[in-house]
Amino acid sequence: MKKVPFLILMSLALVLCACQKNPVEGKWEAASKDGLLQLIGCGSIEFKSSRMYLCGATDRVEYDVRGELVVVRPARGDSLVCHLNGPDQMYFEMNGEKLYWNRVK
Repeated sequence: MKKVPFLILMSLALVLCACQKNPVEGKWEAASKDGLLQLIGCGSIEFKSSRMYLCGATDRVEYDVRGELVVVRPARGDSLVCHLNGPDQMYFEMNGEKLYWNRVK
């Protein structure tokens, strides 16, 4: 009889872990359009549950959430390692340059 509550609790824990919120999901705007972003003419990025939209292009992605780091793995191209600075600011490096972003509300 004691196994049933334990199994229910374990099942609930697995469901809650699977529903972990992706902290980068949503639309972001560049904090500054200098440097690389000015060169490529891109000022926004959007992350959805399985897609990323950047500079007018879309790609399928997978996410690896590691606390304040989120690794975004697109089907094509290099991974992005997003560093969160609170819920509404982040940066990632591209071509050796840190690109800072603010969440669009």
